[in-house]
Amino acid sequence: MDSRAFIVSVAGAFLAASLNVGAQRTEKVAHIGLLCSTRCDGPYIDALRDGLRSAGWVEGRNLQIEYRAAGGQTDRLPALAQELVELKPDLIVTGSPQPSRAGGNVTGVATVVMGGFIGKTLEVLKQTVPKATRIAALLNPTNEVSRENFPLEAPPAARQLGVQLQVLEVSAPEGIERAIDAAVQAKADALRVVGDAIFHNPAQRIPDLAARVTIIDPDDKLAAHLGDGKDPDTKKDKPDNKTNPALFAAPHAMCVDSHGDLYVVEWVDFGRPRKFKHTPHPA
Repeated sequence: MDSRAFIVSVAGAFLAASLNVGAQRTEKVAHIGLLCSTRCDGPYIDALRDGLRSAGWVEGRNLQIEYRAAGGQTDRLPALAQELVELKPDLIVTGSPQPSRAGGNVTGVATVVMGGFIGKTLEVLKQTVPKATRIAALLNPTNEVSRENFPLEAPPAARQLGVQLQVLEVSAPEGIERAIDAAVQAKADALRVVGDAIFHNPAQRIPDLAARVTIIDPDDKLAAHLGDGKDPDTKKDKPDNKTNPALFAAPHAMCVDSHGDLYVVEWVDFGRPRKFKHTPHPA
């Protein structure tokens, strides 16, 4: 079973049970509130709709979904959650982090990620990178769902898969780059990002960090990042990774000449080779 099928089965079963499928299908239009920390779109939302559809609930026919998205601003979640509570839906669906204790009107709380979901994602990652022996996991320890569920599910799954798990705790965006550097230095073969708004708002936050060339010295220490978007003088971010020579968009191939100069070719629509001239350290 792939990850999408797994999500569909969990979402469909959970929501069908919550909405009492069969008993009321012909009597009412079900009303669901969907609260998203960033955007209410993407493969997980598609899987949710597919799961509902497979259970007989079709948006626009016998299902109404109220969408509320915080755009990555987690401080907006309590107010958005309160809005949904006041609409009195049959069910409110949300991801992590848990948004609020809004109004005390919610009669029950259920978290879909339980029941092996985190372990299943590690299994899919291992299938994607079959030679991986060390997997780094990026985790926000202030996220209640992640803090409670990850330690229960991830270590047993890692042992079963025969991989070593490196847990990197990051509670603020400023710590993401340091955590990824730690994973690189520890020679992690793959990175598992445990869902949280700080990791994907803006959406390209982590992919942009990965769009660089990392140089490791003979002692396996970090020597340099190339094309990481930092101005060499100010060390501040330089925007626009398609026109800015300090920022990679999609490094794809690399070679070194006899002088030690490095050539990197990017996979972009307009094509772009880069040359980095080797400069020996002063004696």
